[in-house]
Amino acid sequence: VIFFDMMIDLAESEYQIDIRKNSASAQSATSAEQKKKL
Repeated sequence: VIFFDMMIDLAESEYQIDIRKNSASAQSATSAEQKKKL
């Protein structure tokens, strides 16, 4: 699940598109922590 989430984040930033349907919703704590690490 973590790998899949990271790949979605990478694709969104690389192609400047929103892949997740609820992109405006608040992110989970895990996703926010992962982005800080990158």
